[in-house]
Amino acid sequence: MNETVAERIVREFQALTFQDDKEVAHQLSSLSETPEVHKVPGTHFSMLHEPNVMKVAFKVLSALYSAEEEDEG
Repeated sequence: MNETVAERIVREFQALTFQDDKEVAHQLSSLSETPEVHKVPGTHFSMLHEPNVMKVAFKVLSALYSAEEEDEG
């Protein structure tokens, strides 16, 4: 796959700006209560656009609904 100059710039920006999965996992392991982790489709930016945004929204809604049921139960 040949990436364009713009795609390369964005990829490099994301690599410098955002944490990778290993760093996030390390930080989560230091919490007293481990949160649920859900993989979502897309990148940091593309998950906010169709078709990924609907999948992300449903994951968030499902997690909120589950948390609400636990609080009531």
